[in-house]
Amino acid sequence: MRLWLTAYTYSGSVAFCPLLVFAEQWFDKRRGLAFGVIGAGGGCGGLVLPLLINALLDQVGYPNTMRILAGITFGAGIPLAWFVRPRLPVTDSGTGKLRFWNWKLMRSRSFLLHQLANFVQGAGYYLPGIYLPSFTREVFGASDWSSTASLMLLNVSAMVGLTTMGYMTDRFNSRVCIAVSATGATLSVFLFWGLATHIAVLYIFCILFGLFAGGFPAAWPAVMREMSKKGESRGMENVDTILIFSLFCLARGVGNIVAGPMSEALVGGMPWKGEALGGYGSGYGGLVVFCGLSSLVSGMNALWYHLM
Repeated sequence: MRLWLTAYTYSGSVAFCPLLVFAEQWFDKRRGLAFGVIGAGGGCGGLVLPLLINALLDQVGYPNTMRILAGITFGAGIPLAWFVRPRLPVTDSGTGKLRFWNWKLMRSRSFLLHQLANFVQGAGYYLPGIYLPSFTREVFGASDWSSTASLMLLNVSAMVGLTTMGYMTDRFNSRVCIAVSATGATLSVFLFWGLATHIAVLYIFCILFGLFAGGFPAAWPAVMREMSKKGESRGMENVDTILIFSLFCLARGVGNIVAGPMSEALVGGMPWKGEALGGYGSGYGGLVVFCGLSSLVSGMNALWYHLM
């Protein structure tokens, strides 16, 4: 595991992170779509890796599986860094001075509210991907293939959701994009995961949740664009949108970390097991409700837009 994490870290630092930074320089009118397509690329891995990992675990065991994944991650990521290049010079045109990040915006109400929404969304979004395989096996007696299929549907739908949401951010304001994502994700959790009495209903949840919740990060370009304009109009000078993007990723990641021990507590007591319908009475009911509430709260900025 340590070897794979090291390879993943180096590949991500050398190839993926600069790609995010330089994408803003290469795209203007379709910047949201560009970020959506970049994010959707992660879904490709989520489509292939579950099948590959299952096959490797059966054939070569856990240690060798981690070594093979480390080789794939490092071998695919590092060479691609050669093609990731900036379009603009490092220095500001006409000044010859390096651009430093502007932290003034980070104390604004707009940024803090969006950070809170990202944290809450991150706390709930990754939980289905973690618990769906065990949920499908324990509740529906599904095979390994059927359990893996739930993850595949979730990841494929997230690819479509990211691309679609990226397209929307180039045409609509952030309030519309966030509201669409939060509403669709919330309804999918409470109606289809919570009331799932057949595996087919659960698959519908995977598709809808991937589309709406999976597309949430692709709304960030619209948020970044609006925050940058507001910040500069309020005398905050140059606002670095990539810094905003990085801190949004950080908040979502911290939410994911916090959700780990919290989800164990929610599942450990098996609340409402046998006392409610569908997923609510499966023993995972607390997890379902938490995931739905986090999706609902992630859309709070669509309502609090006037406070920003």
